[in-house]
Amino acid sequence: MKKIYLFFFLIFILQTSLQAQYCDTVSFQKIIWNKGVHDAIIKNMFYGEDDNIYAIGSTESAINHNKDIWVMKFTRGGNIIWSKAIGLSKDETVNGIRRTSDKGFIIAGSTTSLSTFNEGIIIKIDSNAAVQWSLAVGPQYSNLLSVTQLNDNGYIAAGTLYTDFSGDSSGNVTSINKSTNIVLRLDANGKLMWWKSFRFNNTEGLKTSAQAKDGSLLVTGVEDETNDGYVIKLDKDNGAIQWMNGYKSLKNNASPRAVSQSDKTIHLQVGNRIFFLTADGKFFDGRKIELNSSKLNLDNVPVGNFGSISSDKQMYDANLYPKHSPILFAVQNDSVVVWAHEYKQTADNLQRITNAFVHNQNIYIAGSYMANNISDNAASENLAYLVKADENGSTLCSDTFKISFKIDVIPYPPNITHSWINEGSIQTSYVQPYTQELSAKTMLDCDIQNCCKAVIKDTSILLCNGNNYFLPPNDSLVKTTGMYSFHYLTTRGCDSTWNYNINFKKLYSFNLSDTCLINNQPVTFTLPFDSTAIYKWQDGSTTRIFTATTPGRYWVNVTSACNIFRDTVKVNARCSLPIYLPSGFTPNGDGRNDIFKAVDLSGQRMILLSVYNRYGENIFSAKNVSTGWDGTFKGVNQPPGTYVYIFRYSDLEGNLHTLEGTVVLIR
Repeated sequence: MKKIYLFFFLIFILQTSLQAQYCDTVSFQKIIWNKGVHDAIIKNMFYGEDDNIYAIGSTESAINHNKDIWVMKFTRGGNIIWSKAIGLSKDETVNGIRRTSDKGFIIAGSTTSLSTFNEGIIIKIDSNAAVQWSLAVGPQYSNLLSVTQLNDNGYIAAGTLYTDFSGDSSGNVTSINKSTNIVLRLDANGKLMWWKSFRFNNTEGLKTSAQAKDGSLLVTGVEDETNDGYVIKLDKDNGAIQWMNGYKSLKNNASPRAVSQSDKTIHLQVGNRIFFLTADGKFFDGRKIELNSSKLNLDNVPVGNFGSISSDKQMYDANLYPKHSPILFAVQNDSVVVWAHEYKQTADNLQRITNAFVHNQNIYIAGSYMANNISDNAASENLAYLVKADENGSTLCSDTFKISFKIDVIPYPPNITHSWINEGSIQTSYVQPYTQELSAKTMLDCDIQNCCKAVIKDTSILLCNGNNYFLPPNDSLVKTTGMYSFHYLTTRGCDSTWNYNINFKKLYSFNLSDTCLINNQPVTFTLPFDSTAIYKWQDGSTTRIFTATTPGRYWVNVTSACNIFRDTVKVNARCSLPIYLPSGFTPNGDGRNDIFKAVDLSGQRMILLSVYNRYGENIFSAKNVSTGWDGTFKGVNQPPGTYVYIFRYSDLEGNLHTLEGTVVLIR
């Protein structure tokens, strides 16, 4: 059979539709979930250079209904561009997330997919949630709680390793006798450079990691039995301790955080307390945030700092659940509460605020919402609660109130020193998670609109394989089928989304194998279906199904949207045809009769050709009809003489045959 290809290089825009017109959302409160799966929790949010926002957390897997990592991209007006799950075969837990210099993200957590008990995991993804590399940390029970990119594009990760524990067959840890802190230093590709372990008492857990202004490393931890905490400064290159300091048990001591300041001092935040340390780790001050009002009547609430609103204003959250909805408040010069809000409408089940950041005079807030019968009739599940507020924290439905606020100076704790104790074992291995597209859904709890008629556009584009497409607005190259979305602003500055559904069409092809009239019965050929194809057989027929009733040679020409394909086929009267192999050959390089092989199989399939010398030694074998014997064995010319061959093949009906004979090598 002969094949002829003629390719078309055409781009078809099948459909461009204005799907909807609606008012641009200035502020909102909304509940978010993924269709068909339970739970959706945002752990952290980041503003992207493309004027969109990324949220990372956890959700149920659409593949196996275990826990997956969840990455969502949405516009500043709250329109979801895409939602994706990343996971392995079982549960993945997300603990720490950071933005990376290449506009991607680094994620730290754990997985139960690789062994009975948890193993730490670090996953590097790009801005489209494509996994660039993923590292498992084992083999003992381990959990990574934080990861940070360093100024050399490498990473530091911190967590805990159980060195003595008991567990059941289901992977549940029933008791912890001893654990140790672990710190891992990785290069830009996730290769382990060094790791250290440290134990202050029997059970430990490093909570956060960061890089100081001088390039060294900062980690914080909590000793679980006494709830004592500490901060450690390490050498970036070898993990050597430069200094360590700590404090006795404090209320709300769940996750201390050390932040290096521009003056090289260090702020250590512990719940609603902030300690100040010198560059060499000496405590010199301490402050405690206290809230009290007629509305709250609560002191010593857990407070988290979400950063600066302006040069003189800091933004904090206070998670009061279950006694009260969480609040977000701004403080001016550490002395006056500028505003305080709680965000509820139907959101009386809002349990806590997990993250917030400020961008372009707007505040974006992520919360955890206890839902009932919202996503798919689940009795109770945690869903994401997303708020967009103005620079004063206001939405149409947020509850604004006055709150008293004061800072008490508190004594700083005593200085503590210690050293590393290397124990346990760490092995790292690369793993390959899957990425699954999800269908995110939202329900507005409250919103304010300015009715400037932003739009959502859908465009479907068909391209032939071998072509590329440059996607607006930044001419990014598209080579694979998929849904691509980008955010843009209308001429009036309204938040809008353009979805491109790009499909790459395969070139039309098929393979008509030579055949025979089995028992003198007609042979029917059925070509692949293509809605754009035009068929033409040698007799003028224009259908994709053709029946041959007599022996002969047939051809068909198919014109599709992307190419023209032509093939010929021979229909033999008999199904078992004679096989011709030469009785001799002359491998002298003159281009004539240099190779010993079958001459014409007429559609029959060669299985094996073997050649033996007079000693019975197999000196040549081939399974491809185009490959023949050139008269050599292991690169050495064989002497003239008679050689035995065995040729196995199947006929057009699939029956097996064996031919045995001799061939004369002539030199």
